[in-house]
Amino acid sequence: MKGWRSQRLSKQLRREINEIIKSDFQIPESIILTVTDVTISKDFRSCKVFLSIFSCEDESIEDAEKYILELFTQKAGYFKYIIGKHMRIKKIPNVSFVIDHTPKKAAEVFD
Repeated sequence: MKGWRSQRLSKQLRREINEIIKSDFQIPESIILTVTDVTISKDFRSCKVFLSIFSCEDESIEDAEKYILELFTQKAGYFKYIIGKHMRIKKIPNVSFVIDHTPKKAAEVFD
């Protein structure tokens, strides 16, 4: 079970990362991108950002996932910089990105 501080920090990180994605990245309109969760380590030095990606057009979802994951992984330092600039926290976590396949698995259950 998460402590109250890590829960608050992960919610705040999720909001901040959503704002960074909306304002600083040009995601193609055919891709729907959602930050589903942010988990933070016990020492607050690293966090994992779980992304859920859907493709609206004929593009394969795998290509869209690969594109987004490569883009955000290359810009992880930028995310850390902006988080440090906007949030008042002692340790700025290193950001890593993971594709969340939970919504896809849930849709398969109902099919």
